[in-house]
Parts: sequence; structure tokens; C-alpha cells
Amino acid sequence: LRPAFREMLEWIADGRVTTVVAWHTDRVYRLLAEFVQIVEVSKPHGLLISTVRAGEIDLATSSGRMFAGVLTSISAHEGEHRRDRQQTAYRAAAEKGDWHWSHRPFGFEKVNRKILQVAEEATVLLEMLHAFYDDGKPRYAIMKELNDRGIFTPEGKTWGVIQVRDLLTNPRYAGISLYKGEEVGKGAWEPIVDRKTWDRWRGAAARNRRKSTFTSAKYLLSGIARCGVCGAKIYSKTTGKGTSKRTYYSCSEGSCVSRVMPAVDETVSRIMILELTKQDSLDAVAAKPEPIDALLEEMQMHTDTRMQLATLFTNKVLSYEEVEAESKSLTAAIAKIDAEIVRRNTLTKSGTRSAADIVRLWEGMDLTAK
Repeated sequence: LRPAFREMLEWIADGRVTTVVAWHTDRVYRLLAEFVQIVEVSKPHGLLISTVRAGEIDLATSSGRMFAGVLTSISAHEGEHRRDRQQTAYRAAAEKGDWHWSHRPFGFEKVNRKILQVAEEATVLLEMLHAFYDDGKPRYAIMKELNDRGIFTPEGKTWGVIQVRDLLTNPRYAGISLYKGEEVGKGAWEPIVDRKTWDRWRGAAARNRRKSTFTSAKYLLSGIARCGVCGAKIYSKTTGKGTSKRTYYSCSEGSCVSRVMPAVDETVSRIMILELTKQDSLDAVAAKPEPIDALLEEMQMHTDTRMQLATLFTNKVLSYEEVEAESKSLTAAIAKIDAEIVRRNTLTKSGTRSAADIVRLWEGMDLTAK
């Protein structure tokens, strides 16, 4: 609801306002719901709407309310008809290869109504696309790299994960013309990546190789290990500075236990290698990889739900507390799915067969994979 409109309703209800002056009724209310609200709050005191274009409307009378209702219906019809014409025009333009935008996309600009590449941005974008799809670099890492290199969004702002996601998943960079997310034709601009490569990147096999956006391990056991005394999660803790700096694993609840991190990590790594080089583990590695398409779909569903929650919070439909509670459970679900994907994919995709191969693979993994 518009703040000024809401304030006007309060003044009408209190009897402080008995006349509203406007250019036209559609400058006072544009929706049938808004008209109904005005009629309801004006019943005790009456209201005169005096306009330049539509004359005077007295809501205290039945004829005045009828006339106002007719004008509202006409305005609503004209608005819907105008939107229909605009949407038809936008779709026709998209089918012809036009790209309509309200904010300039990274990598492109319009010059004399022609869509041209911004050379420097196009080079960076292609680099990021290869890093994401071919090298498996997660979105958060790409976001950090862009910001660290001083490469800003077209609005001159730093990058967020959502902006990076949109950057890396926009089919228009492959010359695909869209209307409301649907492919409707070939774009009338030079693509930054060819269609064949884009289809390969966006295929199921390529999705299997991508790392999750939401997991970035800094320590091997942080948030995974449990306190042997109270069962609480173990997190990292750093003390001292410079040469006296030490990092520990510590109980998150009552500080029941605290262990030096490097020694614990080395012990756990040795145990993992011993377990992975047992014959049953080698047999599992040699087996056919478990499918993960269903997991990817479930992860995408949770991710989309989190985005919807953010939109509902922005539009003040849900409170911060409601969004926070639901978001935490979704984040936990995403992390659990990602761990299962790593379990199914990390070892099998390298085609390892011997114990020596697994040792080399473990030692070469990053913390997220471990």
C-alpha cells in the first residue's frame, strides 16, 4: 500500500479530510480495491473528490459512488489493455531478436539502438563463465574475485551472490532471445559464448560437476565434529597474534573441550585415508556412480524458496523473524544435500581404482570436498 494513500485514508476516517483535490480520479486511486477502501472509510463523514478532468464526485451519495465505480472500472480496463499491448509488443520485439532492459546488463550496452558488447566486461564475463562451468569455481568465490579486482556491476556497485548467479545463468549471453524466461528466438546481438558451449554447460552432466554456492569450508571439522562431553557442535577458535597465533577446535556451548587444530586435522586425515583405502571403499569407488539429478532438483527447489522468502521480506509480507527461521532450515537442508552430492561424486568422477590414487586424490582435494 502506498504510504501517502494510507495516510490519506487515516485522515478521511478521522474526519480531518472532507475534500480531495486531484487532476483525475486515477491519481487518487487506481485499483478497485483502493476505491472500495476510500468508500468504506468515508461513510461516517462523507467525501468530495474534486478533479480537473472528471469533475466532482460526492461519495456521500449513491449516484456519486456509482459514477466513481464506473470511472474505476474504466481506468482498470484501460490499464489492463495497455499492459496487454505492451506485453504483446515486448514479445514481438523479443521474437525479432531485440533485448529490452531497464538496467544495463554486464557485458552489453545500447548504441544508437544497437546492442553491442562492452569489450572489457565481455572478456571478464567469459573468464568467469569458464571458471564456473569448466573449473567448478563456486559463485561465492567468483563474487569475491570480482570485488577484489575492483570490477563493479553496471550500476557501479559491488557484487553479491544473487547478482553473480544471474550473471552466470543468463541465456542471453549465448545469443538466446527470451520473453518472460522463455526462449522465443535468436538474439540480434553478438553472443559472448556460442550456443553449443552454453548447452553443454547448462546440461545435466555439467550441473553434476558444479559445486554448491552455499558451502565454503574454512576448516576441516568446524561445524561437523561434536563435543565428546556435551554433544554440542565444535567450531574454530583463534587466540594470540603473529607468531603466537593458535587455532583450536572448541566446544560451542560450554567450552568443554579445546584441541589444537593442526594435530586434530592430521589425525582425522590419516583415519580417512585408512578408511578410504580399505577394500570395500575401493569397491565402492569402482562401482557405478550414484545418480544425483534428484538431489540437484531438490537443492534448486530449496534455493528458489529462499529467494521467494527474500522477496516476501522485501515486500513486507513476512517479518524478519519469520524469514530467518525458515531460511535457517532451508540452508541446513541445502548443506545436507550438498554433502551428499560431494559424497556421491567426488571420488567416482576421477575414475580412481587403487589405494595410491585415493591417497593422491585426498591430498589434492580442497576443504569443501574433504
